[in-house]
Amino acid sequence: SLFSGVLFILWTARDIQVQDKKEEGFCAFLAFTSELTNQASLYNRMSAVNVLMIGARPFKFVRENPRVAKLYQSFWNASNDIFWFVIMLFFSMFGVVMLVHISFGPYIEDCSSVFSALVFCFRYLLGDFDFEPLIEVDPAMAAFMFPYLLVMYCVFTNIFFAIIDRHFVPMEAPPFQWKR
Repeated sequence: SLFSGVLFILWTARDIQVQDKKEEGFCAFLAFTSELTNQASLYNRMSAVNVLMIGARPFKFVRENPRVAKLYQSFWNASNDIFWFVIMLFFSMFGVVMLVHISFGPYIEDCSSVFSALVFCFRYLLGDFDFEPLIEVDPAMAAFMFPYLLVMYCVFTNIFFAIIDRHFVPMEAPPFQWKR
């Protein structure tokens, strides 16, 4: 927060010098505006991180709630399994991204780079896709997109819930078991 304020003041002080740099010549003005743009970009990044930290602060205040404390404890207990789950999810997702990029990338602009194929796969999961161009390009490879939805929604969601369920810390002690 303080660092963002200092960056803003420095940027404002430099912004005042724009008129002076215009008179020095085009090259000096261009170099100055490039430096000013980089400084503004750094300010924006620091401000975004600051807002993210401010948005995460309320989690500190709900720690005192017993239910939330149990939820945090459950996630902490499951952290190792969640880590390996995320690794498995990453490799599965990367496989589908590469399938989309290789199969549809030369023909569909949304899949032309690996990053755009990743965005396409996320949008596909969210339901924001047009299936017709996929079928037109390669019907056999387009058929893999339906199992992709099933695996991502059903299988991976259930695996995540199973991990949380396995490590869930109950609110109350389990009932006493009587032997017969």
